Amino acid sequence: MELVRWHDEAFAAWFVLNRRGDRQRAERRARALAERLGPSLPLYLKFFRADNGTGGKSRDAVDWFERVVGET
Repeated sequence: MELVRWHDEAFAAWFVLNRRGDRQRAERRARALAERLGPSLPLYLKFFRADNGTGGKSRDAVDWFERVVGET
């Protein structure tokens, strides 16, 4: 399933922005993921929110990804 295959990709895209400062590359990567997931995107977002809702993790990557792909 695509969800499992790409489970870390949204965070990896955010990391490109957060650590490397490459906003354009990060946003391209996030949008490519959303397109790749297609109708599975809402399920992916639920997983991403839950995974980043655990103790010690920040929601920054989730909030950014949702803004970029227009799923807030």
